[in-house]
Amino acid sequence: MELEVVDSHSWKKPPSTDVKCNVGSAWSASNSTSGAASILRDSGGEAVLHSRRSFVGVRSQLEADLIAHVWTSEALSDLKINRVILETSSSQLPQSLRGTLEFTHLMEEA
Repeated sequence: MELEVVDSHSWKKPPSTDVKCNVGSAWSASNSTSGAASILRDSGGEAVLHSRRSFVGVRSQLEADLIAHVWTSEALSDLKINRVILETSSSQLPQSLRGTLEFTHLMEEA
């Protein structure tokens, strides 16, 4: 698995062989809930599908971001959608995943 972190403030179309899924989340500390949404677009920038849902018992914005991405990844897998670029506006998630992916890579070599 490859993780590429790009600091961009504008949306770019994916290559013609891929689709792009933008994932976002919001978290409420006062009631420990979060909401997640995703939109999948083709290489022409047209929306293919979107989804949203809420979660309870969420303890932080980072946890909300992680839940949103796991939920989205599972949905894309269930729909058998391949060659997906996942894009997030989270500032914490890429750093957290980078360490996890490096650790996972080491475990695969063992």
